[in-house]
Amino acid sequence: ASLNNAIIARRGDTVEPLDLLDARDRAIRELNQFVQTSTVPDSDGSISVFVANSQPLVVGARASSLRVAPDDQDPLRLKLLVRQGTSGAEAEVNKEFLGGGELDGVMKFINEDLTDTQNKLGRLAMATTLVFNQQHQLGLDLQGDTGTDFYGISALPAALPDNTNGGAATVTFTVDDPRQLVATDYELLFENGADLRVRRTADGTFFPPIGNPPATVPLSIDGITISSTGGSAVGDRFTLRPFADAARNMVVRITAPEDLAVASPVLVDEATTNSGGLTIEGVYTVAPQPGGWTDAVVTFDALGQYTVVSNVNGTTGPFVFEPGVPIVVDGVSLSLRGIPRNGDSFTLRPPNGDESMRQNFGNAAALLALRDADVFEGVTLAEGYVPVFSALASRVQTTRSAAEFTTEQSQAAETARANKAGVNLDEEAARLLQFQQAYQASAKALQVAQTTFDTLINQLR
Repeated sequence: ASLNNAIIARRGDTVEPLDLLDARDRAIRELNQFVQTSTVPDSDGSISVFVANSQPLVVGARASSLRVAPDDQDPLRLKLLVRQGTSGAEAEVNKEFLGGGELDGVMKFINEDLTDTQNKLGRLAMATTLVFNQQHQLGLDLQGDTGTDFYGISALPAALPDNTNGGAATVTFTVDDPRQLVATDYELLFENGADLRVRRTADGTFFPPIGNPPATVPLSIDGITISSTGGSAVGDRFTLRPFADAARNMVVRITAPEDLAVASPVLVDEATTNSGGLTIEGVYTVAPQPGGWTDAVVTFDALGQYTVVSNVNGTTGPFVFEPGVPIVVDGVSLSLRGIPRNGDSFTLRPPNGDESMRQNFGNAAALLALRDADVFEGVTLAEGYVPVFSALASRVQTTRSAAEFTTEQSQAAETARANKAGVNLDEEAARLLQFQQAYQASAKALQVAQTTFDTLINQLR
């Protein structure tokens, strides 16, 4: 703006202010490193500069200002504001129209790349915590007590209220099923009273779908239940980031080896009359049994099929037996290997006191088996980190390629500009030779004329 003002003041000079024009061109090039601009020349010699297609940054000798501020709905995200002059009202710049530059790159990194990676890593931490804890709580520790949480997340975050909210509601969530979690943020809108509509930001899906009335809270989606307390006003908005801090807040709750719940609360007895064709590979609980576990008997017939008799579900079967494939009875997984014979039977029962508790490691096997559990949309728990870092590596590679491409474009554009507006040393050297030769030719012509003139004068004498 100051350069525009100086150029306008020199408008009436007989010689153009080339130094000021060059300085303004340099300033525009430097500005474009931070944010993509468009320029419009004015009749008075000034140049107006616009960002995001239509937001005026410089008009004549008047400059506006850009600043970054926390987003109203999510203070961890950024928004860009432009203020006309020094006292005008601020307006939010549409980030989709920034087009490029360091500012656009930093905002996309914070608002998109960093948030997406945090969510994926946070979902990995939260799902691992919950799935592992669920299994650990099904075992018994060295004292015969039920297992407690192995991992923990220090605090589940509450939803962030919009700065413009008129109500006093607080929105929280709980996790129902860690296998259904989606690595995303959620936008919450109270359309009337306590009725809520939720938008999944990862793909824009609405719950309930647009066209249906909003749902009353609590509302269950993607393995979580959203609840609210306090009064909400119509139009109140919240941003829920379930996974943003989950990895950072993940802790180990177990502090002593004797607290490891590696024993199974259910043992298996092989009948003394068994043929010996089957061996016990493992037994552990996979689901809690209300009221505790009671005896259940697995018996094989002449066809190699098995029937289950339990106090919970009575008699069921016969079922086809596959060696190594777990037989699940009343929340207990029993794995057998070998070939069954008619009459072979196995009894599942709770231990008597601390019977064999020190040698029983059934729940440890169950914890180890979690590595192959389908937890992340077809990806096992042991490989849950792979999609996280694959996506991160892909983003890095894409960004690096884009940076190299735009750098080459910039260099090509600068070369073209310099060729047109700059000084070509080879061309200037050729012109110097041309002018030198022209000077020598003119000097030679003067010398010939002088010689001729002198000859004529001498003859007249």
